[in-house]
This record gives sequence, structure tokens and C-alpha cells, in this order.
Amino acid sequence: MYSLNFGLMSIRTVLGVVLIGIVSSGCGRQEEIVLGKVTDLPEYFSETFHFGKDLRSISELNEFTLVTGKIDTTTETPPRRLAVISVGHSKIFIGLKKSTIRNDEINEQYAGSGYSLDLTYKEQRVRGHSPIYEGYFTVEHGNLRSTYNVVGTSGYY
Repeated sequence: MYSLNFGLMSIRTVLGVVLIGIVSSGCGRQEEIVLGKVTDLPEYFSETFHFGKDLRSISELNEFTLVTGKIDTTTETPPRRLAVISVGHSKIFIGLKKSTIRNDEINEQYAGSGYSLDLTYKEQRVRGHSPIYEGYFTVEHGNLRSTYNVVGTSGYY
């Protein structure tokens, strides 16, 4: 009888520890921002770079996760540099706040509409091909955060 009770108590202890581990790992998990394709940008948006998950997705499929460029709507102010992402089938335009270059690596920080976006990329020369840009970006909105590895091109092919 004593060994049976001890066995049941051990099983309960193990199950309790496993359950606590499952619950605590779920609590610390950070939710992600799922980005869609950026399509149908307005005429007055002048696209500079198109970023996607790989070269095929941007050059053949026109599937852009991030597009950067300028918007020029008035003659009174200079064009504004923006990044565009798509969240829940809505385009989010985020203004450039800071741009730096260090060791041939470009870092651009954007903020607006409750989002912040930190883009880092480097130009890669490919023989017989226009330059491509490899890097990553992190997008945040409230307590949501996602990081994407990307490849980019300037303009369309």
C-alpha cells in the first residue's frame, strides 16, 4: 500500500511539473505580426526598393513583404520617405525617422501609425544582374513583434 501511494504521488508530481512547464512557456511567448503582400500602391508613391522572402518571389511573382519609397503629394513640402507593409489586407505607411550607413550596411528606422520598423540591408553585386539587397527587418506594433529575412531589388525588373 505504501509503495502504491508513493507511485501515485510521484506521477502527480511529474504531471504537475510538466503542466507548469507548458503553461509558463505559453505565457512568455510573444505574438507575431503576420504581414501580407504589398500591392496596388497609389500613383503618387514612387517606389525605391521591393523586399520579399527571396529573389524569385520579388522578381517573378511580385510578392513584396515591404516596399520603400517616397510620397510626393504637395509642392510646399519635400517628398516624404516611407515604408509600406500590409497587415490584415490594409496597407500601412510608416515614415522614415533615421537612416545610417555603417560598413556598407544601411539601417533605416521607420515609425508611424502605431508601428515601428527597423530595416537593415546590404547591397550584393551579382554578375550579369542588377544589384540585389540582402537583409532583415523587425516590425513592432504594441507588444507584437516579428522579424523577417528579406531580399530586395530597386524598382521593377
